Amino acid sequence: MQAFVPVGASLRPPSIPKDLFVRVERISVGNISPAPQKAPTPPPEPPPTPAMRARKLVKTLETVGPGLEEPTVRALLKLGPEVLPVIGEGFPGLLWFNRRYPHRAVARGRDVSPVARTLVAFGEASVETVARLMRDRHPDIRFYATLVAQDLGAPGLFHSLAEATLDDDPGVREVAAAALIGIGPDATAHACGAVRSAVRDDLLMRVPLTYAIAALTRMRDPSAARVLVPLLGPDDPELNDLTIRALAVLTGQTFGRDVKAWTKWLDKNERRGRVEWLLESLERGHESVFDFVCDELAHLSGERLGEASASSSRDRKQLAKAYREHWRRRGA
Repeated sequence: MQAFVPVGASLRPPSIPKDLFVRVERISVGNISPAPQKAPTPPPEPPPTPAMRARKLVKTLETVGPGLEEPTVRALLKLGPEVLPVIGEGFPGLLWFNRRYPHRAVARGRDVSPVARTLVAFGEASVETVARLMRDRHPDIRFYATLVAQDLGAPGLFHSLAEATLDDDPGVREVAAAALIGIGPDATAHACGAVRSAVRDDLLMRVPLTYAIAALTRMRDPSAARVLVPLLGPDDPELNDLTIRALAVLTGQTFGRDVKAWTKWLDKNERRGRVEWLLESLERGHESVFDFVCDELAHLSGERLGEASASSSRDRKQLAKAYREHWRRRGA
């Protein structure tokens, strides 16, 4: 049965109550704030290692002058030798002595910087660190490390000092030679033996050979005379001049480029010792080396025992006699 709809009646559906409609709101996700959360508790920091403590202390040393470094140095010493590599990383640090500035004398290693003073305070324990610094690519670091090595005077550094006498930097070479002489005859003998071997075995190129000759001369190595004579020859005037001067300094004799004369003299006198060589030159040597020989004998004896004229045979013999008597009294 169909429902009857009167003609003209509205076909619109009956009205729906407003409270039945669902309202949809569009919200941007980017505007939504996250719900507040409680911040996580950070894990506890691990205790500082000795290396961490050392780095902080080395940093402190960058701000202290001479006399104010002692508490920090003591603190580093308490950490032990294991922190020496960290100390080496900060070398030389704040400079108390700068090689680039004018100075009357070269400073001791401990007076270079507070970091250098720390290495000296560690004593022989710092040998490995100092030896490594002496091989650094930067010449200034090698120079200051060589001063520290001189101050330490440890046998473990003799080989490093011997190598330093052949360094490309003239300041390093000079300090190394002076260090070996100052440490004592054992150090000098060790270094001279190493340098002589390098010359004898022809292990040096042209320029380092001149360094070796200068080092042996500076260290007054009498055994070097036998090694230097074969270097004389007609091919290299500059090398000849350097070798002749070195032989004159070591022996007090003047045979020039005459290899046969040098060899004959060495065969006869090599065992007598350098002091006797110089005394012989004082008595009868060439006048060109007279002043040098007098100065050298005064240095070796520790006092100047008189003056003499190079042209007076009598004066020269009397002065030589005075020096011989001096060494006789000393039992030398």
